[in-house]
Amino acid sequence: MQTLRTDRIGEERRNNSGDLMRIITYDGVNDIVIEFQDEHKYKTKVQYDNFVRGTIKNPYHPLLYGRGYFGVGPYKANVNKRSTKAYDAWRRMFDRCYGEAQEPTYSGCEVCAEWYDYQAFAKWFTAHYWEDAQYRMQVDKDWLVPGNKVYSPDRCEIVPSIINACLLRQKKTKYYTNALNIDYTASGKYSPILSKYGRPVYLGLFDTIDEATAVYKAEKVSYVRELANKYKENLSARLYDAMMNYDRRLEEEFSKHAELCNLPSSHDGFTS
Repeated sequence: MQTLRTDRIGEERRNNSGDLMRIITYDGVNDIVIEFQDEHKYKTKVQYDNFVRGTIKNPYHPLLYGRGYFGVGPYKANVNKRSTKAYDAWRRMFDRCYGEAQEPTYSGCEVCAEWYDYQAFAKWFTAHYWEDAQYRMQVDKDWLVPGNKVYSPDRCEIVPSIINACLLRQKKTKYYTNALNIDYTASGKYSPILSKYGRPVYLGLFDTIDEATAVYKAEKVSYVRELANKYKENLSARLYDAMMNYDRRLEEEFSKHAELCNLPSSHDGFTS
């Protein structure tokens, strides 16, 4: 008859990732329950040998950039040896915010604490995910809250890349950097360029920046509203409303980038 080692209750060790474990029940070497000594207090039934070797994994161990953890729940990282869409989106979100190759546009961005838990993110992602036949789906943080720096369920939407690409981006032209997608040409004309369905559309040549700006604004607002109505049945009411009222946001964006929009009155000094 096996003698129970009740004195092992309370014994502590660290697993191979450095997480502290404690035995809370002991019913023999093949039947112990351990509890990880962190804020989540995850409990699991294991064998004593595995406890000693430290091979027990803590689902709340921060794997991604010292923040993201897998959690406990039904959502998987891989199915048939391929990453799930939810897991890929979760990893990319952390890479954008905390990765070494972070793009300047993501400087200062962060993931909310709720979404440190992959299970919480995957639940949100699954509930909101839909597909477009032509464009890849993306988690967008910018449409609902202009200037937003936090990925969170109340500030994010899942959208086709074509909608994500609509927001004003600073671009580098042949001669200078500006935020309006208006080139100052070597002929001394202003040329507004609208990216529409992934391709540049040249809207004409104008003598003044005001003329070019007015044309660009009108065409951009019309295009965004066209996309809103095209995808209306899949968009949330708040995103549809934001896109249909894009004219107000566009005015704010133009004002915000005004310091980058002081185009030259002539092309003197430029080399072609």
